[in-house]
Amino acid sequence: MRCCGTSRSRRSGGPSFNRAEGRHPEVPWRRPADLRNRIVHGYWSIDLEILHTTATEQLGPLIMALHAVLDELT
Repeated sequence: MRCCGTSRSRRSGGPSFNRAEGRHPEVPWRRPADLRNRIVHGYWSIDLEILHTTATEQLGPLIMALHAVLDELT
């Protein structure tokens, strides 16, 4: 998973990413990219309460899930 504007459709993904995505369906792979796109392209309609909830309640579990995936891959 990449940030900084590289969309999933424009990157190859590579074998490691595809393997991780398939083995870990519990990780919401698409949601971070969707959030980034909403922030970048729809800033006039961002609900700051939802953004705050995402950052304070959902980001931690996502990071933990991604660490588990990285541990498996390395």
